[in-house]
Amino acid sequence: MSSFFDYVRGLTDVVPAGYSSQGMAVYRHHVYLAASHMLEASYPALKAALEDDAWRLLLQDFIAQTRWDSHFYAELTDNFESYLVNAMREPLLP
Repeated sequence: MSSFFDYVRGLTDVVPAGYSSQGMAVYRHHVYLAASHMLEASYPALKAALEDDAWRLLLQDFIAQTRWDSHFYAELTDNFESYLVNAMREPLLP
């Protein structure tokens, strides 16, 4: 089952056995859209401050790097805040 979640989160592009590439792309896209809509509604100033590509890359990294375990999307914002705090502590790449 972890190969399914790794694909959906964008950690791999290898489609898990028993699934179609089109179906898995839909799962990945829906996870991204749900996170994007929730976080854009919660952080409109951040979304407005970033270019579309920067916002997309930020969300893709957030989805890939974090593991929220709640079934409630409202708790996603707590995880996003923690992600941002941790990201601010990391040094910039040379």
